[in-house]
Amino acid sequence: MVHRSNGNRTTLGVHNGQGWVVDRKSNTPMPADSVTRAFIIGHDLHMIYLDPTTRYGNPLFARDTVFNNVPVVSVAFKDDFGSDVYMFYSTSDNLPVGMQNIDHSDPKTTEIAVMFDEWIEQENLTIFTRATFLDGENVFTYDYDRIVFNRVADSLLADPFQTD
Repeated sequence: MVHRSNGNRTTLGVHNGQGWVVDRKSNTPMPADSVTRAFIIGHDLHMIYLDPTTRYGNPLFARDTVFNNVPVVSVAFKDDFGSDVYMFYSTSDNLPVGMQNIDHSDPKTTEIAVMFDEWIEQENLTIFTRATFLDGENVFTYDYDRIVFNRVADSLLADPFQTD
């Protein structure tokens, strides 16, 4: 789940391929449009790191290359728009060094590079605590002070519009 502050505190989520948005003021859930869903997925970095196939499809070995001055193996995925998303894994320790995707909210559909660093050991996992986004000339750094793994039933993360 991703929390985004845009004046109102808004909760955005993706589960089982569906995107949704809840405005915290009115507590009203709404389906997310495809661009908002792409935004949510692109910021759900720890889930992308832990299991990219929950967010992107069609994994395919791409090539050995260099990303952010690190020798990497790249794996190509497809986003909901059919654009390539690359995950880059270090050849020395197999940790992801970053990813490259497309900003579909920009009419020019610019490429975004995301670098992962500042690694810690937590709950038997090696987790990054910093992500740096390079979006054209803009640089955004996310420093995670605390990472909490929520162990909840899948039903609590379900699409609020799903009826059984």
